[in-house]
Amino acid sequence: MGPLVLQGYTCNTESYADNQVTIAQAKAQRDIPLNVTGDRNWATSTLGLAASNIKMYNLNVANTAGKIGGKVGQAVAVYANGTDYGFYACNFSSYQDTLCAHNGRELYARTLIRGATDFIFGMNAQAWFENCDIEVVGKGYVTANGRESESNPSCELSDVVHPEGWKLWNNDTNTANIYYKEFNN
Repeated sequence: MGPLVLQGYTCNTESYADNQVTIAQAKAQRDIPLNVTGDRNWATSTLGLAASNIKMYNLNVANTAGKIGGKVGQAVAVYANGTDYGFYACNFSSYQDTLCAHNGRELYARTLIRGATDFIFGMNAQAWFENCDIEVVGKGYVTANGRESESNPSCELSDVVHPEGWKLWNNDTNTANIYYKEFNN
């Protein structure tokens, strides 16, 4: 069976700038009842993908919960939890935790990813970002990686990121396996 294709509408398939279709909701951690267990990030996601072999073209996905007068917690726009995903000329926006690249192989091409607080994160994905625009809309951090070992691939960034590149989270001193690198750019 072939891939599931999610197709938006645009006059320019090479860019996200003219996308006409938006999937949106406003749901953050504060909106999830405390008795809900399991993956609470998944519960906030505007678009949660668990199947594999999905291709998405020219769609905007937003979680508009945002930061309003204080912390609202995670508000995921896209949660990618399968494998063999391709996102082309899409626009993903939220404030905190915009994109969860959680598992599997994922390609993001010519896509805008916008957020403020660790807005690109995940645990075990092999995510490739090609010709993407990553827009920081507030004070915070671009990525949060659940990296647990040296065998988990890493990346390095140019001086567009502050020299330290990262900050300790909750005073956790387990930083021996943290590396950010950029490939062939």
